[in-house]
Amino acid sequence: MGNLSSTMTTLERDREFWRGVLLAGGFAPLPRWSAAPVPGTGEHEITIPDEIAATLHWMAKEMGVSFPAVLLAAHAKVLGELSGEREVCVGYALKIGSPLPLRITLAPRSWRAVLLDSARAVEDLLEHIGFPVDDLRRELGLTEPLFETVFEFGVDGAGEFPEHTVLRFAWVEGEELVLRLLYKTDVLDSECAARIAAYHHNALALIADDPDAEHARQNP
Repeated sequence: MGNLSSTMTTLERDREFWRGVLLAGGFAPLPRWSAAPVPGTGEHEITIPDEIAATLHWMAKEMGVSFPAVLLAAHAKVLGELSGEREVCVGYALKIGSPLPLRITLAPRSWRAVLLDSARAVEDLLEHIGFPVDDLRRELGLTEPLFETVFEFGVDGAGEFPEHTVLRFAWVEGEELVLRLLYKTDVLDSECAARIAAYHHNALALIADDPDAEHARQNP
């Protein structure tokens, strides 16, 4: 008798995958860091130094993962620190306005482990894309938001904020690697947005300097 997964249809496998994601928890609430909350949106942009970006590209190639997975690992680590959670759920945007929930397990794990988990999570999401996740969510009676932050790579950062989202991290890669942080001003002020952007810069620098990266260089 074959195993269960071999006898399930693609639709059934997609349903089981997304059911597990939706029921797993991991909501990572952000601190409300605005001394004078006002409705609206703001934007803060930083450029990642070329030497850090080049090292991260090298790491992605050596480890057999996509470059966005490296950036996602840094985002997950920062989100874990801000929320105090050991598992976080982020919105992963494939196009404007359509983020899907993506869960990453953090502590106690090395940067390398989180990076590999981020890569696997993206691969799993892409394998099961196209399923009506919102319909399943309603069927399960889930009404609370799954995430507050959205990770975007290769999306131009335009458009409305998805429902319940307070922070969008739009990575743009051209001649330089740029992080464009878009935020709700009733949650964050400009100083705190700049601080969170700096946390991402520092996280990427730590990944680039991590002993696991040196091990990978010596053991390709």
